[in-house]
Amino acid sequence: MSETVSRKRGRKASLSKPIILDAAQALIEKNGVGALSMRKLAARLGVEAMSLYYHVSSKDELVDAVVDRLVQKIEPPAPSGDWKADIRTIAADFRAVAVRSPNVATILLSRQVFTTGVLSLTDAVLAALQQAGLDTERSVYAARAILSYVMGALLREVHPDATASNNKSEKMDRHAETIAMTALPHVAAAAPQLLRRAGEPEYRFGLDLLLDAIEVQAAR
Repeated sequence: MSETVSRKRGRKASLSKPIILDAAQALIEKNGVGALSMRKLAARLGVEAMSLYYHVSSKDELVDAVVDRLVQKIEPPAPSGDWKADIRTIAADFRAVAVRSPNVATILLSRQVFTTGVLSLTDAVLAALQQAGLDTERSVYAARAILSYVMGALLREVHPDATASNNKSEKMDRHAETIAMTALPHVAAAAPQLLRRAGEPEYRFGLDLLLDAIEVQAAR
């Protein structure tokens, strides 16, 4: 047996699903799920693409597994009797996980994932929303609205434009100048808030606003 063949078989033997998921998650976080392919993943792992199919049957299954593993880090809380508190807890736990892997978490906005972890978390959210008084259909709509809000708020925080950069101060000065030149009174008055990202306080305000709206909807 040649040394090359032996080395390839050794890599194949050491391959495992957790290792594959780690590599897939890293690729998704670096370039987005659209750039993930079995060929690129195999190259990252130093194996032939066919070796991956011993562990996952397709790219779709791989993506679902990456999302599911992320979501399974969240343990749905036992119902507390306060549906808003339960939703806030689930949203906060999801946000804490998603901030470390935003590209993976974002997949839930564009793809239906019906895995054990995702369905378990979904069940907890639906239970809380139905406790609020929503019927099954409206609880699904509300759950999706909450997911969209939480991810939208998160992406504003983790977007590269929100991070420190060499020209951030200069860019903010240009934005302030643009606002001043518009002479729009409400925009000018809100300039200090528009020019900064409030992070956690803004997130909490938006979530409370959404939960209050759900409460009103449930009472109809």
